[in-house]
Amino acid sequence: MTHRFRLAPKQWLIFALIVAVVCGLAGRFGLNHLMARPPEVPDSVSVLRDVQYAKAGKVKLLADVYRPRHATGPLPVIVWIHGGGWEGGTKLHCPIVDFAALGYAVVSIDYRLAPKHRWPAQIEDCKAAVRWVRASAEKYGFDPKRVAAAGASAGGHLAALLGTSGDVKALEGKRNHLKHSSRMRAVLDLFGPIDLPAAIKQKDSKLLRRLTDQLFHGNKRRLSDAELNRRATQASPTTHITKDDPPFLIIHGSKDPLVPLGQSELLHEQLTKAKLKSKLHVIEDAEHGGKEFATPKIRHMIERFFDEYLKHAPPETQPADAPDAPDESDESDESAETQ
Repeated sequence: MTHRFRLAPKQWLIFALIVAVVCGLAGRFGLNHLMARPPEVPDSVSVLRDVQYAKAGKVKLLADVYRPRHATGPLPVIVWIHGGGWEGGTKLHCPIVDFAALGYAVVSIDYRLAPKHRWPAQIEDCKAAVRWVRASAEKYGFDPKRVAAAGASAGGHLAALLGTSGDVKALEGKRNHLKHSSRMRAVLDLFGPIDLPAAIKQKDSKLLRRLTDQLFHGNKRRLSDAELNRRATQASPTTHITKDDPPFLIIHGSKDPLVPLGQSELLHEQLTKAKLKSKLHVIEDAEHGGKEFATPKIRHMIERFFDEYLKHAPPETQPADAPDAPDESDESDESAETQ
């Protein structure tokens, strides 16, 4: 005899309410990666899954590489950095995969997550990924002179920091293709935290405060107040702004409950003050991510930005490499190609 699992009408109602609450919280706090399926890959795009771009101790750091199937010539590269509060998320959820159909290579990366791995592991991994892109340019058809960063939420923070810290050796890490530069040609920052010392003290976003606390303290002994402030300041993109930083496109919702709009306004203000190219677009009534960030208007804005500052940007001298730096790479570039 078989038994079927059945719920009473009241139980179905409770179940539906629970699902609605979970989905609502996921959207409200930018945790859609927990609910959504990975985006579909256009037929004109090929994918290399789980390419190892670096290794941190015993941890293999992997990326998915999306390319046009019939590409000719070196491709400009967009490195996508996922969100998830620095403690979750995955490279599989890359909302810009279809940019590969527009003549770009898209490299979606995983990185070490908090609280198991505390700061600066996250930015060290992102920089290692950028250096790997340049080191692997010939093999994968990348243009090493045209590499940009893009990310949302925690990924937006890391993308912005990549943009301003190209010359900060303290954030490079000690391994993996150190002869190559981690400088950017353009940055797309979608509602990323910017002022990390302020985020730690933030009273109107308790979740951001908790996530930031985990990022710096991790699972290890708690840092002193002085060391916590030092690391938070080091992790703030505005700390490292110099006059040779790349163009920025910053997009933020006016009613973001997790990362206050003022964070992006501060970044835009400081970039503009340094006479750098920066555009801040505020989406009225939008919160922390959601459908408002995927409209044709926003999509077109992002396309124009990368076309102008990445695809059609005039050739420049490749960022200075460091020939005297030891290149302790031990990557195996293991990957599996899928359709």
